[in-house]
Amino acid sequence: MSRREKNIPESLPTMSKKSLKKRFAPKKPIDMGGKASVSPFFIHIIRNISWKIIFAAITTIGIGYILLSQSDPGGMNIYSTLAPIFLIGGHILVVLGLVYTPNKSK
Repeated sequence: MSRREKNIPESLPTMSKKSLKKRFAPKKPIDMGGKASVSPFFIHIIRNISWKIIFAAITTIGIGYILLSQSDPGGMNIYSTLAPIFLIGGHILVVLGLVYTPNKSK
């Protein structure tokens, strides 16, 4: 079946099997300077301290939702004030946990 029969424009390039194999081939592990090679999966890149920060963030977000369920519709009690602080603070902690990289000084 030709390109015209499939309604594919002639201007689009075709990809050979070789280029498709190269494009979708499994990625090679990242070399970390001879120490240990790490796969490019994000779980291995995040350090232990970052996982602790992310866990604290998820806990803070959970507390925020619990406080939000206790607030009244008019927003006149303390829960209505504390819930957004915990929710926004927890989300900021998630970002900090993903971005934070500890110093390698010994």
